[in-house]
Amino acid sequence: MSPLLENECPLSFDQEVELYKETSLRKGVRGRIAVHETRRQLLEGLHHLLTGDESLITDLWVNYDCDMQRGNMFDFLISFVTQRAVPWPESPDDSEDEAFLDIMLFFLIRIANRAGVEPPQGKWAQLLGLPADAGNDNVEPADIQGAYREETAGYESVADIPLTMAQLQDRKMHKETMSRAAHLFNEKPKDGIAYLQKVGVLPPDNSTEMAQQLARFLRETPTLDKKLLGEFLAKPSNLEVLQSYIQQFDFSGRRLDEALRSMLGTFRLPGESQQIERIMETFAAAYSAGDPADVANKDAGFVLSYAVIMLNVDQHSVKVKNRMRYEDFARNLRGVNDGQDFRSGFLTDVYNAIRDREIIFPEEHEGEAGFDYAWREISSDDSSVGSWVTTRGRTAQYDHGVLAATWPRLL
Repeated sequence: MSPLLENECPLSFDQEVELYKETSLRKGVRGRIAVHETRRQLLEGLHHLLTGDESLITDLWVNYDCDMQRGNMFDFLISFVTQRAVPWPESPDDSEDEAFLDIMLFFLIRIANRAGVEPPQGKWAQLLGLPADAGNDNVEPADIQGAYREETAGYESVADIPLTMAQLQDRKMHKETMSRAAHLFNEKPKDGIAYLQKVGVLPPDNSTEMAQQLARFLRETPTLDKKLLGEFLAKPSNLEVLQSYIQQFDFSGRRLDEALRSMLGTFRLPGESQQIERIMETFAAAYSAGDPADVANKDAGFVLSYAVIMLNVDQHSVKVKNRMRYEDFARNLRGVNDGQDFRSGFLTDVYNAIRDREIIFPEEHEGEAGFDYAWREISSDDSSVGSWVTTRGRTAQYDHGVLAATWPRLL
């Protein structure tokens, strides 16, 4: 690959602010624009990653763009590569354009190769990195194919992909429908719900089934505005939806603060005390239904849950100067566990867990705390994201769908 751009100037403060606004990137993860050697190494790494395995780009489509719980990584990557494969007048060096063009051609050539298209010869063969004698009439097409086809020996034993092309396209269409519904919901919840009823995802009436299906949509759609979601769930008129929403969590075997943390990682807790109480009461009822060892009943669970929220604010708010000690925390909870005190070791573990690790609400994930939250989400047992599926040895089965999703941008 050609040497990369090394003379790009860092953005000014005003330009960085504009970039921040346009891309909605938070200050904790925005970083700086890579320049010079760092930029060159990053682009070399990206080029090596995307051209080192001919199934990777298709894998991204299968595992990300066709998965409701993942972002459209394939779509983003294709747009990113195709936009930068075209030279721009203000670009001081065309080496980056060449690198992205090389990635795009690699993608297209592999699709053509798997479809049985005869490889190019002559100057085109040289441009694409084929043997210098690729244009020689004595060289068999099969030999030329072998020069730039990834070896698939050993991949033929890979188990059949569990989803067919038709199934993946259905999942993709469902994801697009849910994304549209989420967009409408974020603008105005009633519009999102009306759209879901229109397309048949929700029943037309306000039945229990409707509340359960709506709760499932709210729980399984990651692009919903988490602040708006918390406010929606906390409304008195949506109590049945809130109950169905919380019942989707598995709290068994978890200490109360751990269960509360997992729930509050999915929406932002509203600020009004009555709204918080309504959510904590519903949570306590669901948690107590699992007969936890250290919480006698739902009333005890409610008081302790609310105390944990207050403790979280006390321990981590910059506005609080004098932090609550364990003795204060335990004193406030005397006799609330069905007339008894909570077990000392249990309360100590709860207090230490909140003191050492803040409960981070969605929409507040920035800096180191944000990274820690994202990492825990990736490795969490609660994740509904499916396991990684490789298309190696079967990539050709998905070429039609992948090309159909990209050809306008490629042209």
